[in-house]
This record gives sequence, C-alpha cells and structure tokens, in this order.
Amino acid sequence: MCFLLYGCGGGGGGGGGTTITPTNSIDITSPAAGQIHQGNTTAQVTWTSQGTVGNLLIELSVDGGASFSTLANETTNDGSEIVNLPDTRNTNCAIRLSEIG
Repeated sequence: MCFLLYGCGGGGGGGGGTTITPTNSIDITSPAAGQIHQGNTTAQVTWTSQGTVGNLLIELSVDGGASFSTLANETTNDGSEIVNLPDTRNTNCAIRLSEIG
C-alpha cells in the first residue's frame, strides 16, 4: 500500500480582507509519502501538533482522497496510533488526520 499524506487541523478562513493565520496544526510524520505497507496488517501513524488540538480522527482513502473510511475514531492527540490496515492492493492511498469537534 502506498500513502499520500494529508493533515487537517484547526484552521480558519478570512473574510472582508482579514487574514487569519491558523494557530492549530497537525503534521503527519509517518507513514511517509510513497511508503509501502502490506494490507491486512497494522501500521503506526505518527504526527506532531501545534496549538490546542484535541482528540483526532484517523482516516484512510484508497481512491486518492475522493472518499475516506475511519481507521481510528477519537484517538488521543499523543503523537502516535497503531491502526489496522484493510486488505487492499492500491497505490493511490492517503491518510488523513483531523481534529474531532
């Protein structure tokens, strides 16, 4: 399995000419882009976060990010989680982390 990486954290948008700089962020550190994993095994997902980031949702896409399924729901933001990978052969996979709530 090959992984493209996405990280979604707290953020903001701007309007009326105001720019808001996100103070919360999540950066995936593992698996690395292009890393290959066997299906039907476990893998360690690691990340760093800045700001006040709560519990996280970890998701997997096997279609390049068009849709995602849950690997870990409401995991503690402690920088690491072991997840179960599905039995699939695909080189267009992506991991996404996002803050819950």
